[in-house]
Amino acid sequence: MKNTRFWALIAALVAAAAFLRFALRGYAWWGYTLLFAAALLVLHRFLSPVWWRVVVIMVCIGLAYFCFVEYFIIKNARTDKDVGRKYLIVLGAAVYGDQPSLTLVRRLEGALEYLNELSPAAWARARRSPKRRPCTTGSRSTA
Repeated sequence: MKNTRFWALIAALVAAAAFLRFALRGYAWWGYTLLFAAALLVLHRFLSPVWWRVVVIMVCIGLAYFCFVEYFIIKNARTDKDVGRKYLIVLGAAVYGDQPSLTLVRRLEGALEYLNELSPAAWARARRSPKRRPCTTGSRSTA
């Protein structure tokens, strides 16, 4: 009975992980976390105590490294506006032939809005100078 419950738990974790990974957008990380938990449970069941300690130490080292890297990412994240910015790069969308995807259009609109709020005078100077003209597919709204 105990063996059946263990494998039922593993099956439930794997099924939930597959659902989160493949059926829902934006929850893949949670799916991978559940798969990792299932793998740890299986390892705990079948490894000797010495090897289990090695696995625990490796997981702790990985977690400490993750926290170390995340500390610097969060510490250096900036949300304030940089008035001296000369470029704004828009990433993570596709262009189909000569047509931007809907995602790219929305991101470019957001970038234009950000640039308009940042410095309308600098934007106007850049539009007058052909050498420094911003590269976008949209146009600056006057409203």
